[in-house]
Amino acid sequence: MKILRKINITQIENEAKLLNNLTDSELIDEAANAFVAQFTEIVPDTNSNILILCGNGKNGADGLSTANLLSRSGYTVKICVIYVSGSDSEYFIEKLNGLYQSIPISRIHLNNFDTISFPYHDILIDAIFGTGLNRQISNPVAELFEHVNNLPSLKIALDIGSGLFADGNFSPSFIIPDYTIGIGTAKLAYFLSDIKDQVGKLILAPISSFKRSLQTMPTDLFWIDMEMVKSILKPLKRIRHKYQCGSALIIGGSYGMAGCMKLAGEAALRTGCGVVHLHVPYGTVDFLQSSLPEAIIHIDDNKYSIGSFELQGRINSIALGPGMGRKNKQSELIESILDQNKELPMVIDADALNILSGWPNWMEKIQCPAILTPHKGEFERLFGRSEHQLDRINLMQEFSIKTGIVVILKGADTAISMPDGKVYFSNTGNCGMATAGSGDVLTGIIGSLLAQGYSIEEAAILGSQIHGTAGNFAADKEGERSILAGDIVRNIGMAYQFFDEFPEYSKE
Repeated sequence: MKILRKINITQIENEAKLLNNLTDSELIDEAANAFVAQFTEIVPDTNSNILILCGNGKNGADGLSTANLLSRSGYTVKICVIYVSGSDSEYFIEKLNGLYQSIPISRIHLNNFDTISFPYHDILIDAIFGTGLNRQISNPVAELFEHVNNLPSLKIALDIGSGLFADGNFSPSFIIPDYTIGIGTAKLAYFLSDIKDQVGKLILAPISSFKRSLQTMPTDLFWIDMEMVKSILKPLKRIRHKYQCGSALIIGGSYGMAGCMKLAGEAALRTGCGVVHLHVPYGTVDFLQSSLPEAIIHIDDNKYSIGSFELQGRINSIALGPGMGRKNKQSELIESILDQNKELPMVIDADALNILSGWPNWMEKIQCPAILTPHKGEFERLFGRSEHQLDRINLMQEFSIKTGIVVILKGADTAISMPDGKVYFSNTGNCGMATAGSGDVLTGIIGSLLAQGYSIEEAAILGSQIHGTAGNFAADKEGERSILAGDIVRNIGMAYQFFDEFPEYSKE
């Protein structure tokens, strides 16, 4: 699914009005209808008391139109107008004049108030600012946001949380929603949370009049959806043998960290790799052979860590780093592997990334098709410190274009940069996956996909979705607070079943 910048969103809106012979007022009503269709799925109980905070601009007009629709559906709705601009927009005035008289209205003038008090409500809809915000907010607005964030009510942002800029920057203060219902288009700001949650659960509400323009609108930003996953996923063949399913070599493990290799190896097997080889210290062999008998163990000469060795045998991909450690012999190992391997696709993670970050011109050492999978800390060791997620994304985008290496920046909103300059975002998964070993599982998944013949671009996209979807099934069984990395591995099969059973998208 395409992610659009603000300039593209404005173009889409203008084209939609022209192609469908719509007025601005009619487009606002269509947006409100799209929002309400999703809202009623989140809040089906019409006994809920709803407060809509409306700015006096276009987003406020969306909120006023939404108020009428919800009131007509049987919800108890109240409006509080927040005068954030010196003058009311024409859209706001029109929708305010058309507001049902049964809907009570209160008002807050931000430049002239002593205390903030809202009427009783269960659900708060944020329609103060929209995508048009392009300036830092004032102190009174910041006080209002702080008050809203401290309210116990369920908070739902209409299109975008107030205080966020559509293209990714944001003011120091913003409303923190439980849900964001994006209207018509996916905005870059939805995928940039890295310190505070700016979005909550993201739901997109499509607008039918945008469809034609969206198909032709160019962009280099994409939200990974099921249509993309199903277009990548290869069908199973009835007649095959294990080596046709790929042979992956996973290199890592050290004293006290053998579990990382078990997780990565089992994840690779569960993802469908025909043969998985684990190169590990000889002190870990008994544990791995007893806990993962399906893997082939390659025994390193060292007891507690791994050193250099010659690549040999029938392998189709390499995964490097889980539980490896960072001593001199591991550094020599990585240099040896990179020198030997110019062709096999490779995923590099964990301690291998930390070792690379200590080398000058480390990127020049990687000559094979490669995927790097850093979390934020590893990323900054590789590329330098960045203040905002958007800066990190710009850095990785430039890096992938320059080197041809794919980067997966792991997080709640995982970002994937491709050699062609495109950036893909995955927000599949849940906060319970922030647990030790989760990254090793992802490494095993990606290594398996590479061995099965997926390109580095395909393996990055599909791997992130398998990982997140398996994590969601794990959360369904164990609860988000109790997920272990092994639970993610055990639900990889459920992720595949979910993909296979998901209905095909219509191409019309």
